[in-house]
Order: sequence, then structure tokens, then C-alpha cells
Amino acid sequence: MMNMRNVLFIPLEEVKLHFEENRTSEVKIVVPKAWKDESTELMGEIWSHTPLNQQNFVFESSEFMNELLEKFDGPFSISFANEKAPQTAHFHENHLEIYFTEHCIGAHYQTPNDSNSQFKILKNGGTMIFGPGVTHHLELSGLTMVIEVPSVNDDKKLKDIEG
Repeated sequence: MMNMRNVLFIPLEEVKLHFEENRTSEVKIVVPKAWKDESTELMGEIWSHTPLNQQNFVFESSEFMNELLEKFDGPFSISFANEKAPQTAHFHENHLEIYFTEHCIGAHYQTPNDSNSQFKILKNGGTMIFGPGVTHHLELSGLTMVIEVPSVNDDKKLKDIEG
């Protein structure tokens, strides 16, 4: 198994730039398996588009999963939330959580091996991915889709963010 990736941020403006500057009808960012000509060398937590003559950065979905993948209740769950939904700092032991919105979204988060917390804001919306064990507290400002992969019952654990 590859190194575990804890978080990934995909600014909506980067996705829009991709379509403005490139002629492709889709952009794949997280894939089951990277093709030989796709680049998986992006270091860091923020995806950005590439010029037309360069390979797109992709991430293999297995980078976000841990050894607990085998015990799940379904392949995924989808829900929607907005700024009225109460948010608490929490993490999931057995699944990752993906947030997508076209509105401003912010997150306080702390990875499992880090004593300091961090804050990330995507002012124009986008996607935030938090792997298993990452404590996160979201600030929503509009309709947001939440996808859990895989679907696991009673996996939400409340935890304060420190530092």
C-alpha cells in the first residue's frame, strides 16, 4: 500500500481554470488506479490544474484508505448540509469524508500524528477530503454535499481540536 494521504483540498477556481484553459470535457482527480502517463507526484495538500501540455495530477483513491477498508456497510453514503447544520469537531476511524460546495468553506483540522491544528479556507468553494483519523470542524456557508467512503455506521467520534 502507498503512503497514507490524510487530506486533500481542491479549490473550485482551479477546476474552473482547468476547463477554461483545456479542451477536455472532464478532469479526474481521484482515481481507482493511475495510468502510466498520469502524474501522482504532487506533494502537499492542494490540487491545482496543469497547463494543456502537461500531465494532470491524480491521486489513487487507495491513498486515503487504511487497513480497515474491509469492514464497511456499503460503498459510500451521501448527505447534504448547509450553514444551519450544527458542526462539531469530529473524526472517523473507518472512513474518509469528502465535502463539496460552490460556496465558501473553511475547516479547522488536525491530522493524527500532529499536535498542532491547521485552518484551510476555500473562498470560492471546492472540495475538501479528510482521511480516517483526521479531526475536523467545518465552517459551511451554503449547500454542501458530504460523501462518506465507505459507508460505516456509528463511525463518528467527537474530539476537540488542539493547538
